[in-house]
Amino acid sequence: MGRKYLEDAGIHYHEASLEGEIGEKYQRQREVYGFDQSETWSLKHTFKVWLFERLSMYNEVNIIDTRFHLLEYKGEKLTFQDCIDRMLNGLRLELTGQGNPEMSDDVLKLFVLCYPYLWW
Repeated sequence: MGRKYLEDAGIHYHEASLEGEIGEKYQRQREVYGFDQSETWSLKHTFKVWLFERLSMYNEVNIIDTRFHLLEYKGEKLTFQDCIDRMLNGLRLELTGQGNPEMSDDVLKLFVLCYPYLWW
């Protein structure tokens, strides 16, 4: 399965193998749940991957003016687009092993701040 946004950002993603007995189990889980238990070993990591891919596509296809909303974060006025860009950059750095705990905290806080506007 392709992972365009991860590949474009140089993020290596390893899906669980579907070979052998465990692979059959994972395949059945994917058919029932849409994912398998291997994605639960680190929900923190799984969420970052999920958010990076979906936010990347959102940034590419939305039809709204993402510079319209002004949000305040850490005493700074940011557009919604500024927040999206910061989240994507922070997630890219984290998923390539270049992030830090403060960056992870910022991504989550920005996500919560932007949550009401993440639709188009």
